[in-house]
Amino acid sequence: MEEKIKVSLPKNVKELLFNDAYNFDFLKNDNDVNQNAFINTLIVNYYEMFSKDEKSFYHNLNKVLADIDYDDKEALILNIMKVISNNDKKEESKSKTQTLSFKPTKQSLKSIEYINNILVNNQSISSYYRKMFSQYAHKPQNEREIIIFKENYNLLNQSIDENLKVCLSLKNGTVFKDLSVYAIGSAKEELYNYVLAYCENGNLLTLRLAKVNNVTILSKKREIPSDVKDIFERQMKFGIQYPIYRNETKEIVVKLTKIGKDLFKRVYLYRPTPYKIEEDLYYFDCSYNQITYYFKRFGKEAIIISPSKVGLQMKRFYYGANKEYRNLYFNED
Repeated sequence: MEEKIKVSLPKNVKELLFNDAYNFDFLKNDNDVNQNAFINTLIVNYYEMFSKDEKSFYHNLNKVLADIDYDDKEALILNIMKVISNNDKKEESKSKTQTLSFKPTKQSLKSIEYINNILVNNQSISSYYRKMFSQYAHKPQNEREIIIFKENYNLLNQSIDENLKVCLSLKNGTVFKDLSVYAIGSAKEELYNYVLAYCENGNLLTLRLAKVNNVTILSKKREIPSDVKDIFERQMKFGIQYPIYRNETKEIVVKLTKIGKDLFKRVYLYRPTPYKIEEDLYYFDCSYNQITYYFKRFGKEAIIISPSKVGLQMKRFYYGANKEYRNLYFNED
């Protein structure tokens, strides 16, 4: 099969697929989005899970209708599923729909032939893929990332389970020949997944799952010092996407005004979690970079009391901004 497959999708689903292709680095040499490669990868990695969910739905209906006296119960179940599917189509038709076209690749050809010949029952091929892509789109982004990079994700987890090192390469060409993976986790905002690993040269690494190109499990046992494990545990607890370095041992104290406290409640994205609050003082044990990145938006409503190096970093940030604004609006005070 080499002809293109065309699928009618709600506009928001098609846009999400395009954005995922971009966010997960499915790019051509000219940095344009390679949507065909992304869609084929999605199908290969997701169709078994999608098929399993479809079968589970069928079996659940069968259990619900177990006590109903009906001559052809299977036909009844299929009709119910068809009604539900048609209802979903009506809901989708209320929003704008767009056509997505993709062409099977050498890697996806067998999977697509199996889908079209075996899994597509009592519905069109386009309808089957529409349901698949729509179900994928309803998952949180971190779960979608795991689907797209299923092979690498499974290999990394296998290395953890079997306590073995890996050789890992990134999409930018960087190769780590002797890496001990500690954990894989997602940010609390459910955006991306991160790999925490200890390098043979003593470096602590925080890598985006989507940036990993290839994983090979080695026969050597993992080696992760206890102090590194403690750091990784702190990072997973307070913000896995923000690396914590060995010299970041002091607690962070931030003084918030009344307005600052209100901002802290409302500004959720990348918000650090305090381990203690004493009136106006908020205590943190996370990455120094996470604190400065988050509280830059607060201005004078949040002052970093300690460590002094973090407070001075914030001071220099505001000083530089103030200098530029004063030069720009010198006569407008």
